[in-house]
Amino acid sequence: MKDNNKYAAFTLVELIMVIILIGIIAIIGTIGLGSAVSSDRAIYARQFESAIRYTQQYAMSHFSYGIVVFTPVAAGASQFSGYQIYTCVNGAPNPLTSPLSQTSANFTVSFNYGINYYSSISSSISSIAFNSEGQPGVFSSSSTQCSSAFTLLTSNEVEVVSFAPLPPGTPPTAPTFYIYPNTGLISSEGTL
Repeated sequence: MKDNNKYAAFTLVELIMVIILIGIIAIIGTIGLGSAVSSDRAIYARQFESAIRYTQQYAMSHFSYGIVVFTPVAAGASQFSGYQIYTCVNGAPNPLTSPLSQTSANFTVSFNYGINYYSSISSSISSIAFNSEGQPGVFSSSSTQCSSAFTLLTSNEVEVVSFAPLPPGTPPTAPTFYIYPNTGLISSEGTL
């Protein structure tokens, strides 16, 4: 005779093992996502550094100004979420074509995952430019670039671009690079 009083169910040990496995998978997923974003931040920093070097080389090889215009997160913000590269043609900014593009796309980059960067230049000027000698500076007006006065960075101004907020007097903890006056040298370590 068959006993109908037995019910099929999971044991307490099986349930605990499933909960532990779900917890381990959740921890691994959270750690992996955090390292992916920090790795993307480092990749964007290297890409941005290379784009600035490209702009400097372009300005020197074409005997014109090269401008990296920072894309602000919001109007007047000191955080930026991308950049565009321009050159001066007949006194007006002209978008530069991306050397990596197989089309005639402009050199415009927007960062993903909410990654932003900060610049040590004042929030009223959201670009850095290079003259035909490769020296970094800024145009006096962001809205009339190429036709306003170009001012070189002075010897005590070092442009700092950091992918984390820059509290005054504290060393950066995120990918950071420095653009030095006169030479336009870009250094990831902050030392010459």
